[in-house]
Amino acid sequence: MPSTQRLRWMPLWQVIGWVMVAYIIYVTLTPQPPAAGKILWDKIYHFAGYFSLMAWFAQLAQQLKQRLLIAMGFCLLGVLLEFGQRMGVARHFEFADMLANSLGVVVALILFRGPLGKILHQFEIVFVIKKNK
Repeated sequence: MPSTQRLRWMPLWQVIGWVMVAYIIYVTLTPQPPAAGKILWDKIYHFAGYFSLMAWFAQLAQQLKQRLLIAMGFCLLGVLLEFGQRMGVARHFEFADMLANSLGVVVALILFRGPLGKILHQFEIVFVIKKNK
């Protein structure tokens, strides 16, 4: 996002993003996670969770370099949390989960480089315009 299109409610968007991160950490490490169902659904949940994180934070970053650093951070988070599961008794360590997490990050990084990367900005414009009418 060019610097001329800064988000007005950046602190709010950041708080929401960090709540999302905290939720992913909790769901990943809790001994009693929500039931994922079949293996395919589990991987879809992993993909969707990390896709959502990257899609959200990609909109908050103003430069490609920042987005790449965020993407690397989320990929690392997915790997570290999977190793964290390995230490617990109730959870299972899977390389496939790491792959699903990383794929979610990469797909969001690619998709949110273009017009999708301005969803929050457009939301702010619509909300402010409607509020001022």
